Amino acid sequence: MFKYLHHVHYAVENLDAMVEYLEKNFDMKPERIEISKGNHPAKEAVYHAGITEIQVTEPLDTTSALAKHLAKHGPGVYHVAFGVKNIENLFHRAIQNGNHMRRQKVSVAPRGYKTVNIEKTSSHGVGFQFIEDPEHDV
Repeated sequence: MFKYLHHVHYAVENLDAMVEYLEKNFDMKPERIEISKGNHPAKEAVYHAGITEIQVTEPLDTTSALAKHLAKHGPGVYHVAFGVKNIENLFHRAIQNGNHMRRQKVSVAPRGYKTVNIEKTSSHGVGFQFIEDPEHDV
């Protein structure tokens, strides 16, 4: 079912410090740094390790799910996203198996790929995200 690792999403308290750390220790420079201006603004650096994205995000709004996760658990992995095919089937199967979903339908991310999140209350506290991204289809 999992085709590849699409991205790992880290939550951090200070993005600038983490960007500096990654460059100093691993010679990693972000492909881009951006500020999202949606309902829950955040500052994000995006890196690549092969086809896998590494997203490092500092929430700029204390009411977002990311900010609440960071306050409760501290910095670290927020979720891991797996590339899949036929995300609609995965979505319906997850619901049939008793999972609670973050949204009640398959969503389209700002970058254009389809996405589904299983609520951590269903998955033993582990954040699962699934992506159908034709651009990275393997």
